[in-house]
Amino acid sequence: MKIVVFGPEQRVGILHGEKVIDLNKADPSLPADLEGFIKTGATGIKAARFAVDRAKSEARHYANEVEYHAPWAGKRLAMMGGNFAASAFGAVRFAP
Repeated sequence: MKIVVFGPEQRVGILHGEKVIDLNKADPSLPADLEGFIKTGATGIKAARFAVDRAKSEARHYANEVEYHAPWAGKRLAMMGGNFAASAFGAVRFAP
């Protein structure tokens, strides 16, 4: 399941084959924005899987016809690889 942010309103959806399913239009209990969807956690993921199967035509958009957005554009994301400590401190030897 690939989660996308799309359209002028930057709605959250699922890329499903050649379609993007607008989750909020498929299931109004799901938030329309990515931050709200993330806050739903595992419950939201489970609801999204069911929503994809039940989505009516107004919730489906052709994937090649929508405008995609970066998640949280304008906000700062800080990430670090799991091997950062080994890479960063690999040259430093600590005495036993």
